[in-house]
Amino acid sequence: MLDLSETVLKTTQTRLIEKNLDSSQIHWLVADVCTVGLAAQFFDVWHDRAVFHFMVTEEQQAQYLKNVRHALKPSGLMILSTFAEDGPTQCSGLAVERYNVEKLVQRLGSDFSLLHQVLETHITPWGAEQKFLNTMWQFKGQN
Repeated sequence: MLDLSETVLKTTQTRLIEKNLDSSQIHWLVADVCTVGLAAQFFDVWHDRAVFHFMVTEEQQAQYLKNVRHALKPSGLMILSTFAEDGPTQCSGLAVERYNVEKLVQRLGSDFSLLHQVLETHITPWGAEQKFLNTMWQFKGQN
């Protein structure tokens, strides 16, 4: 599990312990997903819960996807949750990129096949609604 915040990772570890869940197979890494060095073809699943939409420049998006393509095994799955096209324009004071399926297909390119999509309304802890697009993709293994 990779996050910029050590606090977030420690909170997640604590929650797993509280629920008596085994985390022995989880690798905990504090790093920037765009610059971290990841092992080639290491992951069966890449699960992004609301990170990619913070990549607002072409350069950030390209670097992020370069790391996904490098680290994901051929035929691996990418679960990607982004703000939907009618979602918020900012989150935590930061600009975000909003997506529909067509925009994601164009951005991810031909080396990912869309397997599933669903729109979701997420209720934040303070009661606000945020529209999310949740998608699952299969990586064709073209690095």
